[in-house]
Amino acid sequence: AMTSVNPSRSNVPCRIPGAILNDGSKDYKIEKVVCLASIAVTLSQDNYSKLKRLIQQSYAWVIAEFDKLADSITNDLEKESYEKLLSKEPMKYYVPSNDDIDKNRNLP
Repeated sequence: AMTSVNPSRSNVPCRIPGAILNDGSKDYKIEKVVCLASIAVTLSQDNYSKLKRLIQQSYAWVIAEFDKLADSITNDLEKESYEKLLSKEPMKYYVPSNDDIDKNRNLP
């Protein structure tokens, strides 16, 4: 069964939200919350400005989260000896070419 869940604001992109109910045989009622998101707009200057602001805010959030994680990793690494740190695999950087675009990378 599916039940409707209404968003509180009209500009929320989740237009058809709902909750999937199980058949009642489990100790919980909700199997999953789902949402069909569908937005159709033109790229007006106002929409472009909103998108640009969203991207800038998202980028700032990602940088802040990365900095927190980097600080945490730094704290962990500071606890290790120089010998152990020097024995770790060195950083490697590979410059991709156009031939690499459609290939999957095998990363650890």
